[in-house]
Amino acid sequence: MGTYGRCWTLNDGDVNGFYAPANNPGYGGPYTRSPGFLGYNEICEDMLSNSWTVVHDPAMHEPYAYYVPHQKVWCGYDDPASVALKASYAKEKGLVGAMVWSVETDDFRGLCHDRPYELIKTIVETFTGGDIPTPPTEPTTTMDPAHTTPTTSPRPTPPPSGNCQKPGYNVNPDDCRFYVQCVENGDGTGYTEYPGECAEGTLFNPEGMMCDWEESVCALGICPNNCS
Repeated sequence: MGTYGRCWTLNDGDVNGFYAPANNPGYGGPYTRSPGFLGYNEICEDMLSNSWTVVHDPAMHEPYAYYVPHQKVWCGYDDPASVALKASYAKEKGLVGAMVWSVETDDFRGLCHDRPYELIKTIVETFTGGDIPTPPTEPTTTMDPAHTTPTTSPRPTPPPSGNCQKPGYNVNPDDCRFYVQCVENGDGTGYTEYPGECAEGTLFNPEGMMCDWEESVCALGICPNNCS
């Protein structure tokens, strides 16, 4: 479930229902700063100071909202009622849980609701069938001033070996279609290698640590054997 909305700029503020023409993304929010995307916290906080129109269409299970004076923005998003409905559906299907994307775009400061993380907590309560209990407080302990905590040195990183120059993902310098994930052995003396191959049309991007489009990787100048 998304703790965010997808947003567009309406071509005509008077045409604002489903399938309304919108050729451009909505404005970027103050936190996410990504055109066409607003976190739920950005949407609900903006609604506190501006007169958005919220629509719950009976044919849909989540709302949309628009605010014509503010750049004619239109957003489809999830609110507490819609995530509760989706969580109920998942529970009825026998699923053991749900996930959201992502934590930091929920109303984590509780500015729009009586509590922080309203969307996530609504999902949890739907699955558990009750309120979220208050976590117990940690017991207070007093340290003996004569007691000293022994210091330990971090385990050194194993030296390069085989296809592993460092822990984590390593690109094959001769053929960027291939990569290897290097996991340190328990004794700290070397690595266990897990090779991988990127899909056709992609190469491994060591900056993003992922398979990326060929043209994007070739622009970095790191795969001479794969880039003409």
